[in-house]
Amino acid sequence: MATDDDQERSRSELFRRAVPLIAEIRSGELRTEDCDVKIAELRELYPYYPRWLDLLFLESADLTDEQVLVKALEYRPFAL
Repeated sequence: MATDDDQERSRSELFRRAVPLIAEIRSGELRTEDCDVKIAELRELYPYYPRWLDLLFLESADLTDEQVLVKALEYRPFAL
């Protein structure tokens, strides 16, 4: 069973790896193919958020890279 320390380490590791990816993707400096690879990496790191492209490019222009990740982490799916 995961302890609070394990969960905090996991969250810290996610931030350590995902925030630079988000920054790189949002920079606009990547070629399309490279951007696709980075987005795939981000989806592998946190597959629970279903709309990464919308969040990265449409919904979060005024958010920092860290805030983008926090918004994805706040997502909770709902049963239909």
